Amino acid sequence: MDGVVDVLVVDDNPGDRRFIEESLENSLLEETVRSVPSEGEALDVVSHRSGSEEAPGPDVILLDWNVSNEGGDELVDTAKSGNSPVLVVVMTGANPELSDMESAVPQADMYVQKPTETEGYVEMLRSVISDR
Repeated sequence: MDGVVDVLVVDDNPGDRRFIEESLENSLLEETVRSVPSEGEALDVVSHRSGSEEAPGPDVILLDWNVSNEGGDELVDTAKSGNSPVLVVVMTGANPELSDMESAVPQADMYVQKPTETEGYVEMLRSVISDR
């Protein structure tokens, strides 16, 4: 991916959303970060990705497992459809859930435990976009 990377954070916890936003906004990466608390709002963003330049769709979705577990399949399916599939990272706060995530959302690009340090999100984003 060249240029600015558009990141969509989907997390029901406002503190986690803010931490991720600040972690990425304070990095040296070129990205824009938006966040939403629910799958429905994320679907609105992803569904308009082919829309106007004012509101381009995301290149990467950082999806919290709790949101994913409550019906995130439709979001991931929508993100993966189309000419430019969106990279999807499913995140959890608990390591034992990683295997559950892989079986529940097999079409995701990466499954990770949420970093506790700001640099962890930067490294995760670098990793997922460099694999592209």
